[in-house]
Amino acid sequence: MRKFFLILLCLSLGACSAEKDDYQLVEDSIANYYKALNKKDYKAIEACFSPNMQSSLRKMKNYSQDLIHYNSYKVTNIDFYGQRAKVTVQTVDEFDNVVDLQWNMIKIKGEWKIN
Repeated sequence: MRKFFLILLCLSLGACSAEKDDYQLVEDSIANYYKALNKKDYKAIEACFSPNMQSSLRKMKNYSQDLIHYNSYKVTNIDFYGQRAKVTVQTVDEFDNVVDLQWNMIKIKGEWKIN
């Protein structure tokens, strides 16, 4: 009987799910992007982008010396629209500028990509 209640509790709280939910997947994607950006790791940045964003990456490489380092970044809001999402991220750059950015994201093969 005790086992039944534990299973019921896990299912109701979602605690037994081995898969990450979309909120966590989006946050992970954003974190991967900013980590790669700070390292100027274009291969890792490319993995964060949808195919539509590939031309933006080529432009970014041309200005790599001018890229700003981000001291912190935090997802403050996510609105899902099926396989798409609008994500608000608050960043603090190396000059202590605080900026709220909005990213459009799309889910491709189970992964959230900046679109």
